[in-house]
Amino acid sequence: MIYLEDLPKPLPRKWEMEIFLTLIAANEHIETHLSLLPEDRSHYHNGRYQVLSKATVTFEVGDIDIPSIQIESLKKQKQEILAEAHVKAERIDQQIQSLLAIEYQPESDGGES
Repeated sequence: MIYLEDLPKPLPRKWEMEIFLTLIAANEHIETHLSLLPEDRSHYHNGRYQVLSKATVTFEVGDIDIPSIQIESLKKQKQEILAEAHVKAERIDQQIQSLLAIEYQPESDGGES
């Protein structure tokens, strides 16, 4: 994963980076799999990471408005949260209505006055 803060500013239209095709051996958390990593991790985790190949990749990027992309992502997250909150609020309202529909009758002590 390459984090936004690790990219050069401003984002160039073209840049190169090395990637490593890495075999990652299974452990109790993951199965054995291949992964493309931005660094050589063969010295990590007791040799579980084995670099199979390395390549230099050239990325060509057009005009990207990263803040706009981030804003759109945040707006979508906000809408999802609001939708989830609405569903939960509706459930609570239904529970309240169910409780209000129950007629309260105090227990009688068995004696008549």
